[in-house]
Amino acid sequence: MSDTGNMPDTDETETVENDAANLFRQSQLQDKTLWSYWQRARDGSHEFKIFGGLLYKRAPLNKLIAAHDYLLVVPETAKKKVKMKLAYQASVSKQEPRVYCTFM
Repeated sequence: MSDTGNMPDTDETETVENDAANLFRQSQLQDKTLWSYWQRARDGSHEFKIFGGLLYKRAPLNKLIAAHDYLLVVPETAKKKVKMKLAYQASVSKQEPRVYCTFM
């Protein structure tokens, strides 16, 4: 921790973010339903890509997302948590959620 209060040092924040990314990556890699998508990404698919060790899928074309954007693929172990968080955010917010979410 830094001496300026309860704010974590930048290095500590980056470590926490790296740990979270590593846990998410492991969840993606262990999810058998995603194995074919990993293979497609490794084979050079335009639909699935690996960025920073994480699996992404090309976003479907619509008014909210640019044609070149990719969405992070959510493993089965995290889908319920993501859905619950989005539902909560939508219930307490007067605005439409800005997160585009699609599950395969």
